[in-house]
Amino acid sequence: MFILTNGGENIANSKIYISYTSISTFRTCKRKFKFKYIDRVSAAPVKSPFLSLGVSVHNTLAEFNMLPKEWQTADSLMQLLKRHWVSDGYKNSKIEENFLKRAQNMLLNYCSERRDMGNIILCEEFLKQDINKNLILLGKIDKLYLNENGILEVLDYKAGYTALSKEEFENNIQLPIYALLTKYRFNKLPKVISYYYLVPNQKISIELTKTILENGIYNLKKVINEILSEKDFPYNSSNNCKNSCEYYNLCEAFNVKAN
Repeated sequence: MFILTNGGENIANSKIYISYTSISTFRTCKRKFKFKYIDRVSAAPVKSPFLSLGVSVHNTLAEFNMLPKEWQTADSLMQLLKRHWVSDGYKNSKIEENFLKRAQNMLLNYCSERRDMGNIILCEEFLKQDINKNLILLGKIDKLYLNENGILEVLDYKAGYTALSKEEFENNIQLPIYALLTKYRFNKLPKVISYYYLVPNQKISIELTKTILENGIYNLKKVINEILSEKDFPYNSSNNCKNSCEYYNLCEAFNVKAN
């Protein structure tokens, strides 16, 4: 399915995992991409309250969605949040308490008027597919289900505040990855892909037309070719590196500043 340009001689013997996260890393800092996805340098991830909030909410919803319908209540949702709550990254108990209240409010808001009812196929599951001997397409699907209209839908929960515009959504590299992984696994493309923004309890959906899919695959191929053609993997330093990158102490950017 993928036709790639020549390149990537310096990583020819490596297996490269292509996912929305790895592509985002490549676009943010190519050196970090090399550390993490090519050299596979082991490093403890930087702890963050926002990451902990996202993990807590996603894991809670994954178990909640798999409960029998009659057990899917606000009380059970709060119990699951308590079970799945991740306390890493909070500077003090007051900050953690505020984030917990934020999670409770967004989940209760979600439960009061759900926009994702239907028959579950999978929740919070990693799907992967070998593209060739060097490339593996990977993605974690929050929810794949037959919605209330009997249409196959891929849905991604968002715990943040910023929503993509419809145009940004249609051109997001995450869309073709989800669609292709669903096709590889079930031999069927989803007809609808949705982002569910939990804070405003708003779901944004698009129909996966042939044009949108072809455009998405084109953009995906383009960024894969950029990765395979990259030779230097330069760092992109910022004032936030020390607090956000697990490879900060290994990076030339740190050494330059230290000297």
